Amino acid sequence: MTWTTFDVLTILAGLCGMIMVIGSMVLLYKGVITLSGVTPEEALRVQFTNMIRITTHYPSLALFAIGLIFIIVAQMNAKPNQVTLWIKGNVSGADADTVTMLVSVATVPTHVMPDGSVVGTLRLSQYPLKIEIDAPGHNPWTTSVDPSDNKSGSIRLGEVRFTDKVAQRPQVDPGKIESVALPPVSQAGTLK
Repeated sequence: MTWTTFDVLTILAGLCGMIMVIGSMVLLYKGVITLSGVTPEEALRVQFTNMIRITTHYPSLALFAIGLIFIIVAQMNAKPNQVTLWIKGNVSGADADTVTMLVSVATVPTHVMPDGSVVGTLRLSQYPLKIEIDAPGHNPWTTSVDPSDNKSGSIRLGEVRFTDKVAQRPQVDPGKIESVALPPVSQAGTLK
């Protein structure tokens, strides 16, 4: 597994938080710091966008709170960034039951290690998506979309028209289909 700088920093932030939380508990247990040591001025004040406000006059709780903040930040950064996109559009000029759509990631840079293993991190929000709509007998319709530019969560394809036929669908004459009688099954089959 290849570690990126982001992975290492996230792990270090979590470890720092755990060390601070456990360390403040050990110091509190050994009596080096106490909860009775109230300071008249604020020991710690944390405010987050006028929604969350934490104020404490106990310095030992400040160490504990800072450690928890490190852990929370590491957890928030460690969760995968999933991008959900809705693809909307309308296809005309082809039989709807034969139309297929393929969504793939465009070229993703990876590197081959000296031992021959291939290593790469794929974050879908960083690479453009290639959308290909195919109808039999028509040239495929393709487009490229950058998910990071899409803030609404939906890709609007609009009207996809298949007007130029490359090949005609063969016509089937039901009168030319012959029925074939199969011999009866004489014994149960076995798998080998």
